[in-house]
Amino acid sequence: MRNISMRLHLLFTSNIFLAILAHFQISKSGVFTHSISNVYPAEFVKVSGTEFLQNNKTWKPVGFNTYLLIEQAAELPHGSFHAIYSDSFGKNEILKQFEQAILLNFTCVRTWLYSINSNYPLFLEDGVYDERLLGALDWIIAVARAHGLKLILSFTDFWPESGGISSLILLSRKFLDLSPDHSEQYGRSSFFTDQNYFSLYIRHVEHILLRKSKITGTRYCDESTVMAWELMVSLLLTTFKFLHLFIQNEPRCRLCSEGILQKWIWNAARAVKSLDKRHLLTVGEEGFYASTKNYVNPAKWASDTGQNFISDHIFTEIDYASSHLWTDNWNLFSAWSRKHVKNDSFNFSKTWIEEHSSDSLNILQKPFVLSEYGSTGFGNRNNIIGSLVTTEDQRQTKVSRFYSEVHTALLQNRNGALFWIWHNENLKYLPSYQDEYGIFVSDNVFDRLRNYSQVLRS
Repeated sequence: MRNISMRLHLLFTSNIFLAILAHFQISKSGVFTHSISNVYPAEFVKVSGTEFLQNNKTWKPVGFNTYLLIEQAAELPHGSFHAIYSDSFGKNEILKQFEQAILLNFTCVRTWLYSINSNYPLFLEDGVYDERLLGALDWIIAVARAHGLKLILSFTDFWPESGGISSLILLSRKFLDLSPDHSEQYGRSSFFTDQNYFSLYIRHVEHILLRKSKITGTRYCDESTVMAWELMVSLLLTTFKFLHLFIQNEPRCRLCSEGILQKWIWNAARAVKSLDKRHLLTVGEEGFYASTKNYVNPAKWASDTGQNFISDHIFTEIDYASSHLWTDNWNLFSAWSRKHVKNDSFNFSKTWIEEHSSDSLNILQKPFVLSEYGSTGFGNRNNIIGSLVTTEDQRQTKVSRFYSEVHTALLQNRNGALFWIWHNENLKYLPSYQDEYGIFVSDNVFDRLRNYSQVLRS
């Protein structure tokens, strides 16, 4: 026990020292002259068959999601949820969270490399970026490296109201027509077929991969702290006016001809690998199946998204397969056609994980990661009645049960997992905070997460 305590003390001492150096460099906007990579060396995560390897030893991505890191690290004065990140919600909270993550045996953090806050877009115009945000990303990578954590970074999304590809198009003075002919969320998207949009996406990817950190002096394409890149990020929903229009920001191409999305994934993956052969790459989709295996899907609509889990991940440029699990979100679509999602979410979750894991290991012969999974505790994301009659203790008990069931299924199939979503404690008490899936250290449900990383890693 004494040796463990001493090791943690030495680890945190060196980590904090490096983090202070990173903090000083960003806050003073200077150039750090010594590479942190020389001080804290790390190996790239690799794939061997159906396993991840680091330092030639089996390794698993086990950890959490958070989309606010770049806002916190940039210490924005008006961040998401109206948080004042320049006060107590900034770098200090990230340091606390990363230190807690190490104590919890987490190995990996999945986050966005852009701000979802429309007041602080990453893209100013074509090829021009907000250096404050990219500097914050430099700092995040340096601090994750100092703590021995790996990062999964998503290049973009397709949600017009966040910092994703639509913002890039708009801010590059290109016309994005949100009519049925051009808007992905209404059924047909020109993004996956228009060569101009594809070129714009690749220019963005190239800008990120070739960026040289002002802290470590390392180009992102050579940064071993990054475990993997995602072509696009995961599912979100929103509402316009009085209509529930379900807008996603993972690759979807509703009612597209067969193969369109797969062609885009292949071309995008080849382009990324031509720039960066050292990092792992995955798609970032939910993982729906085409009609040939739609019994796994939550409902018929899922087979019309253009996704096909096996075909989407079969390319040699895609190093591992990943999917998401959102029984609460999918209830909104599925209540009338797939009752088992609503009434027996555990069996659905178990089947979903087993099928994706089996297809990844046996057909694709690649590792599998459940990169998003979460629960509101209400059984339905917009269950207003449920949210009113359910006490916080009851909600957390239901969320805890969901996590326990998912972890049991994951353990049986030897997969990596990243739960959704760990927020810093200060957000919990903001009147403007709204995130039904948010998990805090002070929550009872967090106890369920304290042991799962050690179990899954074993």
